[in-house]
Amino acid sequence: MSTDASFKKISATDWSSKLNALGEIVEGYDDIKQCIEIILLTSKGSVPHRPDFGCDIFQYLDLPADHAVPQLIYEAHEALKRWEPRIDVESVTAQAQEPHHYVLTITWRPKVEYEQQVIQEVIL
Repeated sequence: MSTDASFKKISATDWSSKLNALGEIVEGYDDIKQCIEIILLTSKGSVPHRPDFGCDIFQYLDLPADHAVPQLIYEAHEALKRWEPRIDVESVTAQAQEPHHYVLTITWRPKVEYEQQVIQEVIL
């Protein structure tokens, strides 16, 4: 759910500012999905005061798919396990779309508050 940024309107425990949408917030599942994308699309070492934050998937994009796919899956799974404590990652798959472009499909389940399984795609 995306709403105007007003602290009076926030109803979820988990929320943050919506990326690329000035004055809007995301809550609940949308907040978790946004955080997953931030984690996976942030290269390790790119955040000065948190050099370990992010994921090392970008170093594998130029490899042949048969070498890249297992590394992409491993790196994504490890980064989410470390940086998104609100979820249990059930599976990560990577599918080559064209040379050096992949779609990661992450199947996850929130640890508390929600019960349904979520499948999310992140395009690299």
